[in-house]
Amino acid sequence: ERDLYAVFFAGIALTGLDLRDHSAFTVPVGPTFKPSYALLSQLYVGLTHEEIASIGRIALRRALEAPLGARIEVAETEVEAFARITPELRELTTLFREEGFEVFIVSASHQALVEVAAEELGFTSDHVIGMRPNLGADGRYTTGFVDPLDGLFGEPITTFDVGKRIWALREVYGLRGAALLAEPSFAPVAVFGDADTDYAMLDWASELAVLFDRG
Repeated sequence: ERDLYAVFFAGIALTGLDLRDHSAFTVPVGPTFKPSYALLSQLYVGLTHEEIASIGRIALRRALEAPLGARIEVAETEVEAFARITPELRELTTLFREEGFEVFIVSASHQALVEVAAEELGFTSDHVIGMRPNLGADGRYTTGFVDPLDGLFGEPITTFDVGKRIWALREVYGLRGAALLAEPSFAPVAVFGDADTDYAMLDWASELAVLFDRG
């Protein structure tokens, strides 16, 4: 647990050989890829989509049932152990749908896990865009990630930072190939985010961009 926590949150590998720990990753953070984010999706290698979704449902149920402020200890560090889907968020998504807008969720978490959380807000899987590891012929996830550009970009393109916009262009607007890297001539009407890595999406919005304060 301690090693995994260090790798994800600090990006270091605890060697135990000396006082200086070493970088856990050889691929640096880029505009479409963050190694620690990718690591979380790669932890599910060997599992099927439904097996990962089942894990997600159990975790989400526990988090929703946990009292506000609940924390657990992981690798000698306390982390939050609760989650809430606020009434305001439900109202917002419902309002946009009632007004005729098509609403999507774009996230840097594993596709199967995002689908589970999105179900709580009435999203179907075809309106969810998450991290998409490669899927083997046997229906089990393997290493690496689906490349929306078929190698044109030269580095992994996941739903991280600028990669969110590239994947949205592909899945929502149907663009393919080099067109995914060009400046788009169209944009979503509204974008909502809660992190600095949502900036590329927020900056793309044509009418409304909202950055939520999660406290």
